[in-house]
Amino acid sequence: MKYKNLIKSNLKFIIAMTVVIALGAVGITFAINIDTFNPIGINIGTATLGANITYLNGSSATITSTGKLLPINDDKTEITPDSTDESILKIDFKLSGTSTNPNNTIMDISLNNISMDCELKSEYFKWKLYKEEALLSSGSFSPKFDSMKNNRLVLTNTQERLTTNEDKYTLLIYLAESCTGDLSTCNANSGSYNQETLLNKSFSATMKVELSTGNKKNNTRSTSSTSACSYTSVSVPTCNTLTYNGSSRTLITTNAKYTLTNNTGTNAGNYVVIAELKSDYKWPDGTKVAKSITCNIAKKDVTITPIAQTIAHGGNVVSDISKVTASGLVSGHSISYVHLSTRNYNVGTGTINASAARIKDSSSNDVTDNYNIIYATGTVTIQ
Repeated sequence: MKYKNLIKSNLKFIIAMTVVIALGAVGITFAINIDTFNPIGINIGTATLGANITYLNGSSATITSTGKLLPINDDKTEITPDSTDESILKIDFKLSGTSTNPNNTIMDISLNNISMDCELKSEYFKWKLYKEEALLSSGSFSPKFDSMKNNRLVLTNTQERLTTNEDKYTLLIYLAESCTGDLSTCNANSGSYNQETLLNKSFSATMKVELSTGNKKNNTRSTSSTSACSYTSVSVPTCNTLTYNGSSRTLITTNAKYTLTNNTGTNAGNYVVIAELKSDYKWPDGTKVAKSITCNIAKKDVTITPIAQTIAHGGNVVSDISKVTASGLVSGHSISYVHLSTRNYNVGTGTINASAARIKDSSSNDVTDNYNIIYATGTVTIQ
């Protein structure tokens, strides 16, 4: 199903689309929402401006590319309107003008409110705009060198006139390959360009198709003084001191400066927690790679003590769970088995020894391995 939107204004017509780009191992998401916008610094004249827009990628204005993002080198990858490469963000749409003076209606595409993770601020993005599958305009931008005039960065560099014809447009946006070697070299951690640093990083901006009358507003591109990537040092997280209690435990206290994976545990033992820094942070050693931190849930001490027994000479002590007490068990846990014995056979008093105890939870699951069992001795009286 195609989505159409018709907006008319006695001053302007602006189609606003919100763009979100997520760079990561799980792929890229490119989302577009229709909205109205009143940008600063556009010469709009006095003609009544209007247009029809139809998106061509299904019933939703959202397109998703799955898989690992790979920056693209133009020398190695041909970018075409029908490209299905998952590393290319593509919008297909049809646009026709309804202005009172369509021959004097100019179309521009701009990016507004750019926001991104720190690692992307030194990267280069490229874009291409096709009209009826013929390249209309192309260029690149880098947050490291480009700043926006009046919070606006115009991409298009031609004065495209919007006619009453319904023309098909295709906009491609992609991350440019910045190394000169082949892609396998660029992918290597030891190479000149480490793509792994771009995984799970995000880029967001507001993209607008702008219609105006008169001459195109010149775009000012200048070095941005705010795009330098700086990192705040954050301490490597440490494990909480934990002892088994039968419940799920948080191994490392959460922190807004990093994400923690595999950060819960129930049973006693070791767990490896992965700590991954969020943007703008680094570890004290200056690195940003994820840390593997081994945490431990200690076994819980439980003391099992035999209850005193009196037996006849030549007899044996009763070996039964009812003949022991246990201190230190988690609520709902109990002794499911224990072996009792004595080495004293003469009339008088001796000791009862406990061993091989098993412990179960309220669901009868064996949880013995979560306990450090301490065996006390009991007293036997032989008559």
